[in-house]
Amino acid sequence: MNRWFKHGLYAVVALGVALQVGCSPVTRPAVEEPLGEVDAFATTIGQMPQGASRMETPFGANSLVTAGRIYQSGLGVPCRQATILSGGVQHQVAVCQTAGGWFMAPPIFENTMMR
Repeated sequence: MNRWFKHGLYAVVALGVALQVGCSPVTRPAVEEPLGEVDAFATTIGQMPQGASRMETPFGANSLVTAGRIYQSGLGVPCRQATILSGGVQHQVAVCQTAGGWFMAPPIFENTMMR
């Protein structure tokens, strides 16, 4: 076996072992305390079926609420994104669930006008 090939093979094997030993997945503890204020609106979005429904929201009466699928957040809690169309303004919100219930996460999306 070629000497350079052999040393290269050893290096690849050693790197693989180092990655397996040093890079184990990190598990995060479940979030027990609410990260925001638990409220009825967040609970409604969290528990509604995926899709669109008309309802009264903090953004206005007869709003069109479109709930996305539930996903696991980086904190390890179930969350769901929803779009709320009310008065020609589209709002993006996210609700998350902890042991204390569903709460609306702080907004990270800008409001946009529907045209």
